[in-house]
Amino acid sequence: MFSRRSARHALALSLSCVALCASQDVWAAVERYALLVGVNHGHARDVPLQYAESDVDAVAETLEAVGGYRSDRIVRLKNANATEVRNALMDLNLAMQRDMRAGGEGILFVYYSGHGSGGELHMNGTSLGTDEFSKLVRLSPAKLKLLMLDACRAGALTRVKGGRQVEPFQIGLSEELRNEGFAVITSSAAGEDAQESDALRSSVFSHHFLAALRGLGDANRDQLVTLSEAYAYAYAQSLRTSMTTVVGMQHATFDYDLRGRADPVLADLQQPSVQGELTFVDVGEYLMVPVGGPGPLVEAHVREPRTRLRLAAGTYTVRMRTPRRILEAEVALTSGSRLDLASDDMRPLPPALAVRKGEVAATLVHGPSVAGALHGPVAPGFSPTLGAQFGWALEFAHITLVPRLSFGRAEPLRVPDQVLSHRLTEFGFDLAALYVFDLGPVSVAPLAALGTTLFSQTVERTDGTRVARPLALVSSVGVWASWPLGLGVSLETSAELTAFFLRRQPDAQDLAPVASQPESGVPTYRLSLGLGYRY
Repeated sequence: MFSRRSARHALALSLSCVALCASQDVWAAVERYALLVGVNHGHARDVPLQYAESDVDAVAETLEAVGGYRSDRIVRLKNANATEVRNALMDLNLAMQRDMRAGGEGILFVYYSGHGSGGELHMNGTSLGTDEFSKLVRLSPAKLKLLMLDACRAGALTRVKGGRQVEPFQIGLSEELRNEGFAVITSSAAGEDAQESDALRSSVFSHHFLAALRGLGDANRDQLVTLSEAYAYAYAQSLRTSMTTVVGMQHATFDYDLRGRADPVLADLQQPSVQGELTFVDVGEYLMVPVGGPGPLVEAHVREPRTRLRLAAGTYTVRMRTPRRILEAEVALTSGSRLDLASDDMRPLPPALAVRKGEVAATLVHGPSVAGALHGPVAPGFSPTLGAQFGWALEFAHITLVPRLSFGRAEPLRVPDQVLSHRLTEFGFDLAALYVFDLGPVSVAPLAALGTTLFSQTVERTDGTRVARPLALVSSVGVWASWPLGLGVSLETSAELTAFFLRRQPDAQDLAPVASQPESGVPTYRLSLGLGYRY
């Protein structure tokens, strides 16, 4: 027997289902059109961009995958001039007008990525005023019109398009947004430079806006990404990405006049898709890199457990970043598949590798190493020196410094009858500098070292004991290599050409005390093999 509360709950659930079905029917019925413009080359004085034109393809693929746009209703313009853009927008408006004569609603999404300043968009040597551009968008017969302007410049790490201060980029939002169902998003505030990233292979704001549409912006977890949700996610992540660049922070702007309309849905993740879906079980920072192709990367800031992300079918290397380490996994997504990814399913990258790649907040990892060591004779008549080497590596982003202590012992190859014992012991210290290159799982580095070694030569004869303790200057050049074994431990080896600059040593025949005159140098080899640990 149902109580009143149960009845109310059942009624609410039924109404929710009806509303959801109705929203999906409306989603399917609305006609969607898009004009996507990417121009790498602006005016003659503008530094050419790298990703404005490729951003057009990324936007188109996302609109088709999760936005409900048909490929034949997406117009892509690359390296166009102002006249071509005007004509394309007017032609699209006419096509929409013909298509909607029988009724129905339309959505128009217009996107521009390229140079812009002083109220103008720079297009392949021509200019298109932002006022004119926005008016052409507002003249569209579509019920909802969205204009997104990602006008950015070019620099060093994240290039700033233009490279000089110009008149603030303005679109006059407060004066123009008076038409029903019109919204404008700009990737940067007036006077700021929008940025593009070599690491992301995209304009910063566009990258995060598309990631939001693919699921990361779904703040209320209803599998519907609205305009305000997508903007909020892209705004926050663009700010985070740009705050450490030489250009400075990038603040997106958003204004609209929807005349009482609900927050429009830009992506419906409830609809079936030919793409795969990856669910992040844990909160964190992720980077998805396509394997075996130059496809788009996706940087994801996952704020809630079990956040979903739609991706094209394929194999991806997924990295999860924490302040001091990187976890990595390879996932294969097939069409329509769903895959959960938890941090427990991922393997940690060597900490030093994470620092060198710049993917963690830490700028230094360090730890001990211990190795067996062997170097050639330092004087005629002696065996190679066998011993041990202890180091403490300080691994920075580019340079690794390793203070090393060494101990070794050598024996004479032949001992005369009057000699009871003859020992040559050495205690050394040097500082090695390495420039490390990561080649897949193996890390290699050229090595240079400089230090000093104290020798202790003890000769016990029938007529007494003689001791000499010469001090040598030691220099080395060579190569170092490391292979990770897991849990921060790696197998390490080195091969060096070493020179000992010391006072002349007696040979096996002449066992007099060490002579006083200096020797120019004893060239030999030095080898090591051992284990290292970094944290």
